[in-house]
Amino acid sequence: MNRLMNTHSGARHSYEQRLHDIRAFGGQAMSYSALQEGIREFRHPAFDGFVPYQTVWGVDYVLSHPVTPANQYLIATLLFLEHRRRVVLCQVSRNYASMLSCLGLQVSPFGAEHIVPLSDFTVSWKKRRSLKRFCSRLANQQYHVFENAGFARETHSVSREWLAHKQNSRELSFLARPFTDTDEPDVRTFYLIKQNRLLGFCTFDPVYAEGGDGRPVSYVLQHHRSVSDSPNGAGDYLLVSSLQQFRDEGIKEVSLGLSPLHDRADDSFLVPQGVRRLFDWLYGTKFLYHFEDLGRHKERFHGVKRQTYIAAYRKFTVRNLTGILKVNNLI
Repeated sequence: MNRLMNTHSGARHSYEQRLHDIRAFGGQAMSYSALQEGIREFRHPAFDGFVPYQTVWGVDYVLSHPVTPANQYLIATLLFLEHRRRVVLCQVSRNYASMLSCLGLQVSPFGAEHIVPLSDFTVSWKKRRSLKRFCSRLANQQYHVFENAGFARETHSVSREWLAHKQNSRELSFLARPFTDTDEPDVRTFYLIKQNRLLGFCTFDPVYAEGGDGRPVSYVLQHHRSVSDSPNGAGDYLLVSSLQQFRDEGIKEVSLGLSPLHDRADDSFLVPQGVRRLFDWLYGTKFLYHFEDLGRHKERFHGVKRQTYIAAYRKFTVRNLTGILKVNNLI
């Protein structure tokens, strides 16, 4: 691949360089998403790796954590804030949020990431009963889940149909990496098939270990799509089968990704009342996105919820909060 990425510093770094840094330092769920088109990178000789960000309406939105060694988060953040004054950092961990708060940024809970531990992952009539019902029925009806099944080209039409039936038919970006039907390094794809027809698919982005050997140690669900006439529970059957495959490979946990605005019960930071009210309104309405439905569906897998946070330099404003919707292509 010879694609080139734009950088803040004016230098140009190849796709391969960015992938190298992600494999070396990409220990966060969102690290691989820094490969998507439109993401810029801030680099500086004082730290390894880069800070991924995108600019909307004059505000720089940072994609989660810096793709750097964890012990360089502070210097990377300070240098980025020195160069870019209107900044919002999206989907960061509690520890990093605490650091940002100490630097004077305003911090708010942003939603829960759902982590499914796999060492004892089972679907039975005693545990995850509703998932067991779907899985048993679809297996008996000769629905099958395969990886590398030769249906890569068909995923585009499935994705197009899935989007067409959504209330908001935009292809999301930034926090949700846009779908592509091209092969991507270390991304895993599973297909739901019956009688040689593709009914759905799900993709998982890799998560790496800092200081590891460059091979994935975990995965995060990125796309989960199916055709409109797939049977009830087909998506759950596809996802359960994928998780069971990861479990059998010895993967310790898989993230089902972020449920934005879901389960924000955390009073560790002083959040302006206006921000709380806006997030509550967005969560309850289905005008832009079914935030509440997404969160409740992921809870059916009985994973562990990890709170994520959003932080704004100095304070949240109407502009930078609305820009969150824009950078994710919700508006």
